Amino acid sequence: MDSVVPGKVYQYSSFLNGEVNNRVMYVAFQEGGNKELVSQDRTTVVNAAKSQTDFDKAYSDQTAKWEYNVTKTTLTLGKKEDDQLSQWQYNKVFAYGDHFTSKDFYYQIAKGGQGEVKQKMTFKEIK
Repeated sequence: MDSVVPGKVYQYSSFLNGEVNNRVMYVAFQEGGNKELVSQDRTTVVNAAKSQTDFDKAYSDQTAKWEYNVTKTTLTLGKKEDDQLSQWQYNKVFAYGDHFTSKDFYYQIAKGGQGEVKQKMTFKEIK
């Protein structure tokens, strides 16, 4: 995973009971660091990935600060906003071609609880 994620932009979507979830997010992962940019606006994320300067500007413009960590089989996304931390850990990640998938994930939401979701998540590379 550590060679698949850095410096790339992905469209994130999910499947539940074989149905595609219509809530799509876009994620740009920093090259040579652990920051990420998350937005529902594809243009914002793609433009931010054009250069490190563009990424830094878009990252500083975000209300929340996002960071990521990868291992061989997991991807963890962390969101810090108003000194509150939320995390999502995608497990059993399988990368192939221009995308990677996870069959489930754990979450811990600041002031919102925690749990496990058994739902297929797909990250498809768009840049």
